[in-house]
Amino acid sequence: MSRWSQGRVICIGDAAHAPTPLTGMGTSLAIIGAYVLAGELSKLGSEGEHPSQAMTAYEEIFRPFVEKCQKLPYFVPGIVHPATAWKRYLFQCFMSVVSKVAAIPGLLSLVGDRGKGGDGFSLPAYPGLE
Repeated sequence: MSRWSQGRVICIGDAAHAPTPLTGMGTSLAIIGAYVLAGELSKLGSEGEHPSQAMTAYEEIFRPFVEKCQKLPYFVPGIVHPATAWKRYLFQCFMSVVSKVAAIPGLLSLVGDRGKGGDGFSLPAYPGLE
């Protein structure tokens, strides 16, 4: 979508910025987006500020990260959706080996920063949400 909001109406989550399932970021984007939108709404004062201000700020903060998450390397669709039977067979064999290796206890903890939030988005601090 070119804009996620108009007036008091806003699209959030997959309705606004659904990434391809190949990114694995759909739920993360939805949760982070909800946090940022809530934070921007919490910054509105009691002087009758229009919610569209918060929605515009939300989009300015969050859209660059969403666009980064939506990009896939050019070769990924060809790997995950192989065009020939031979390529499908190779992909299935590769995934079988990966699943067996990943099932080895303790091996994945040696690989890297799993689960440490290395997605590249720093959550803004919102005093109203603490």
